[in-house]
Amino acid sequence: MTCIFLCVLFSADAQNARWQEAALGYERGAYLAEKHGDPGVARDMLFRKHQVLKSAGQWNEAYQTIKRIPVEETGPDSVQFAIRYEKALMAYLNGVYDDAYLQIGQCRYSVKDSILTSRLDWLEILTLCELERWPEAQAKASAYLLSRRLPDQSKEWFRRIPRKRSERKAEYLSAFFPGVGLMYAGSLREGITSTVLQAGCLAFGVFTILDGYYLSGFLTGGGLFQAFYFGGINRSARIAAETNRKNKNTFNRSIRGRVLETERSSTKKEP
Repeated sequence: MTCIFLCVLFSADAQNARWQEAALGYERGAYLAEKHGDPGVARDMLFRKHQVLKSAGQWNEAYQTIKRIPVEETGPDSVQFAIRYEKALMAYLNGVYDDAYLQIGQCRYSVKDSILTSRLDWLEILTLCELERWPEAQAKASAYLLSRRLPDQSKEWFRRIPRKRSERKAEYLSAFFPGVGLMYAGSLREGITSTVLQAGCLAFGVFTILDGYYLSGFLTGGGLFQAFYFGGINRSARIAAETNRKNKNTFNRSIRGRVLETERSSTKKEP
C-alpha cells in the first residue's frame, strides 16, 4: 500500500510538472509570436496555455491567461464563442460573477449563431443565482428547460428563494429590543441567551443600587449590561450576514445540482 501511495504521489507530481512545462512553453510561444507580429499564433498559444492551466485546476491562472486574449469582432463565430465562453466560465469559477455575466452578454451580442450561444444558458442561470437575481434566473431556467423539450420545473426549483435579512434592521431591533435582533438574524438560541443575560445584568445593577451598593451596581451590573448590549448589536449584523450567505449558498447549490444534471442529461441525448 505504501508503494502504491508513493507511486500515486509521484504520478501527480509528474503530471503537474508536465502541465507547468507545457504552460511555460505556450507562454514562450505567445511571446515570440507577438514579437514577430503574428497575433493569430499568439492568441492560439495563450488559449492552449489557458487550457493546460484549466486542466491542472489552476483556475485563477487560467482566468488571468484567458483575459489576455483579445477577441476580434469580425472573426468567425466559433472562435469568438470559444474565447468568450472560456472567459465567462473562468470568471464564474473564480467567483467574479459580474465579469462572468458581462462576458455572457458580450458573447450573445457578438456571436450570431444561436446554437452556439444556447450553450451559455446553464452558465447564465448559475451566474444570475450567484448575483442573487433569482427571478431572472427562474425565467431563464424556464426558457432553458423548454428549449430542451423538458417539463418546465423552474417554479419547483425556485419555490424557496432565500429571504434576505437586513443587517441594519437586525442592529435596530437589537438596539431597541435586546436579543430580538439576533433572533431576527437567524440565531434564536443566541437571541434568547442575550435577552436573559442583559435582563439579568440590568436586574443585578438595579437591585444592587437599591441595596445601597451604588458603585458595584453601576460598575458591575451597568458595565456588564453595556458590554452585552453593544456586543449584541454588533453580533446581530454579523449573524444576519452569515445567515444570508449560508442560505444563499444552500439554495444556489440546489439549483446548481439540478441545472448541471439537466445539462449532462440533455448533452447525452444529443446525436
